[in-house]
Amino acid sequence: MTPTTKRRRAAGYLRVSKAREGMEAPAIYREQIEAWAKATPGIRLGEIYQDIDLSGRRGAKVRPAFERMLTAARAGEFDLIIVPKLSRFGRSVPHVTTVLEELEELGVAVRFLDLDVDTSTPMGRFMRTLRAALAEFESDLISSRWKDTLAHVAHQGRPIGRPPYGYRREGKTFAIVEPEAEVVREAFRRYDAGEPIARIGDDLTRRGWVGKNAGSAPGSATKRVADLLANPAYVGELTFNGGPPIEASWPPLIDRELFHRVQERREAMAGSPTPRRPASTLSGLLVCAFCGGPMWRRGPRFACARWLRDHDACQANTAAERRLEREAAEAFLSRLAGAHRRHVRRGRRLVLEAQARTDPANEIRRRLTGVEAGMERLAVAIAEGPGPGMDAALRARAAQLEAERERLTAELAREATRNRDERSDAERARQLVALAADLPRVWEAATSEERHDLLATAVDRLTVAGGGIREIVWRTWVG
Repeated sequence: MTPTTKRRRAAGYLRVSKAREGMEAPAIYREQIEAWAKATPGIRLGEIYQDIDLSGRRGAKVRPAFERMLTAARAGEFDLIIVPKLSRFGRSVPHVTTVLEELEELGVAVRFLDLDVDTSTPMGRFMRTLRAALAEFESDLISSRWKDTLAHVAHQGRPIGRPPYGYRREGKTFAIVEPEAEVVREAFRRYDAGEPIARIGDDLTRRGWVGKNAGSAPGSATKRVADLLANPAYVGELTFNGGPPIEASWPPLIDRELFHRVQERREAMAGSPTPRRPASTLSGLLVCAFCGGPMWRRGPRFACARWLRDHDACQANTAAERRLEREAAEAFLSRLAGAHRRHVRRGRRLVLEAQARTDPANEIRRRLTGVEAGMERLAVAIAEGPGPGMDAALRARAAQLEAERERLTAELAREATRNRDERSDAERARQLVALAADLPRVWEAATSEERHDLLATAVDRLTVAGGGIREIVWRTWVG
């Protein structure tokens, strides 16, 4: 097939799935593109786009050079793409067909050197579709053969992939890296002893351990330790495609008994809800007296959060939770009892003052009775018709008496309300006396969560120094 001389501007494209050290394929493909462009009249070769270590199969990750080439084609930067092999262009028939149809609409032809095909001709379009189908079939065969090869390697006990932490690759197997191996053994021993994964990860990270493929996201140390504890490679086993364990060719780091105990604990923790740690009475209330930072619970003690992160950041140390809770409870009960006593004294004073003074309601009732009696007499006088002059005076007096009666009635209602309030104060005083006496008993019977809630209603913060509570900042209502 005679190469067309109408295309002037050309670009090249090549792809290599897996580049290896010393591999010459990229250079060979580039030479083929350049040689054809030089030997073909009227061709001016521009950029040669190349993707290295990228698959041409459908669903594989994006090929950046290929995408740049398509963008340039859409911009009209060339009329022809030179490709050394159809399989280098793509191995999926639908994908190849879709791309070539778009290029055809853009007026861009593709020259496949291995087929001597130009897609601008009908025969060329037929041949590239046929060969694309054959390339996809070939790719499927290669994938199948590759999987069979991996299965064969795995069943021989040989490693597949990178060595896990604690090993290095040596020939066709793994060899132990002793400093790393000791970290692995320590992690297994500590988890078997009951220590949480998060604490193991935090401690190892603080000591400089990062593992392999380490991440910096929150919780990444915990995940790395969890993955390490679950890896059967450490007992000299490997699995392939979910099949049964296969005895590996490398030496184990962990004995099987320890490994199986760790797996049993992991399964037990995963199969049941994580037991909720009992809440502390003092959580969220303790503050370091030296740096002002929060105090965090660590086992039976509380420690300054900044000191935990960096021992040089704060001179504080730790304090026993039991001592802190005892001191907080004593101060809380004493302070609240004192507040109750003040309220009780005030209530009793109000009651005594009310009892000492004459009840004003009786005097108001007496005056109201007199006003009503005067209104009755005035009504009789008006009814007897004393005359025009006296009638007006009597009616004016009647209006005055009516206004006085309304005033006395309202005053009597206010006094009744005042008496009820005084009786209520006396009742509250009696209740406060009983509550003050019951506080120690209520505190002893309360759970840690209930004690925390009681304490938080009265305390803003507790400042800790020297292993005990140095200062308590009370809320306003406590006084």
